[in-house]
Amino acid sequence: MNLRVEDLPLPVDPSLYQEAIVAYLERSYKYIDALYAFGQVRYPGLSDLDLLVVPKDSYLAPLGLHLRGRLPRRFDPIIEHDVFVVPTSQLAACRYRLNSQFCLIYGRNVLSGLTAETSVAAEVSEALEAANDIKRYLAEIRRSGVVKARSGVRVFNSQRYKAARLVQLGLLADDGYGATIDALRDRFMAAPDPACIRAFEQSATACESALRSVCGFEMSAFDRIVGVSNGVAAVPLEGFCAGDAKRRADIIRAYRQELVRRNYWYGFWFVPHFYPAAAATPPWHRLAFRALRSGSRRWGRLRSSLRPVPPFSWV
Repeated sequence: MNLRVEDLPLPVDPSLYQEAIVAYLERSYKYIDALYAFGQVRYPGLSDLDLLVVPKDSYLAPLGLHLRGRLPRRFDPIIEHDVFVVPTSQLAACRYRLNSQFCLIYGRNVLSGLTAETSVAAEVSEALEAANDIKRYLAEIRRSGVVKARSGVRVFNSQRYKAARLVQLGLLADDGYGATIDALRDRFMAAPDPACIRAFEQSATACESALRSVCGFEMSAFDRIVGVSNGVAAVPLEGFCAGDAKRRADIIRAYRQELVRRNYWYGFWFVPHFYPAAAATPPWHRLAFRALRSGSRRWGRLRSSLRPVPPFSWV
């Protein structure tokens, strides 16, 4: 695949991540019940800032909790996506995301006592949705002939967890992809290497082949994947229970619908096109909130806050 590489990452001081969290809290803490950081900052400038917010139930909270476009531009190199938002009423959705280490930054520890959901059906559903999303990502790269290095390397790294899931399910042999991508990232800042995309494509192809062999359909078959992840269709894999898949889908759909009801246009923690949500407010209400949102975005870049923030430490 002949590609043009754009948006090369630049090294940053590791302290920029903690500074960004402080700046975010200065602007947002009054709307926050709990704020968590997760992920690792092994490669400052390549690693992005991952934050989970449990919001207070406030009409204005969506305007005061988004991350992108609100902080000074010097933080842009480490902000690849917005915060993830999970209301207190929808914390059950976090059970499908507890494969990371979460560090409480601010507020009360609402994740305490939650356990990860690791049923075979949940793991297979997640793997199928991820494989379909990756297939779309690769198709767009082929179509455009361009790979955005900064975001791309983050995607390439996340593939290790998708491959590890299939290894754990016994569908794939460990091919050392994680070690390969680590070695490539180690030298990426100094010398971007197209071997990253080749290794990623090979791993994604192997995952797709493994899933196809057990499910009997292509990863482009959106409706078939929806059938499995909604518990309508079964997969001939030991331990797969359609009821577990349906339970997962019901929880995630309710979570998405709650975000829509509360006017969050960001923050959903799963692949959105698998979980469409119905409009939850009248058209006039949505238009009014969009106007409010537009004004808030413009103001956010200009204002500076002097409110004190409780001390914290995140490593």
